[in-house]
Amino acid sequence: MNENHVYDMIIVGGGPGGYTSALYAARAGFDTIVLEKLSAGGQMSLTWQIDNYPGFENGID
Repeated sequence: MNENHVYDMIIVGGGPGGYTSALYAARAGFDTIVLEKLSAGGQMSLTWQIDNYPGFENGID
């Protein structure tokens, strides 16, 4: 990573909201980075079913 790189958008948190924000920002052409303290997925990685996940009407596991 270049220490002098300037991003258009920095998203703090790698949960569903952070990933959705990053997806829309990237689609809009923003140079985006996601910062997550723990593991990828945030709280989403600790649950057995995710409701209202974009594109999955009945949830996913």
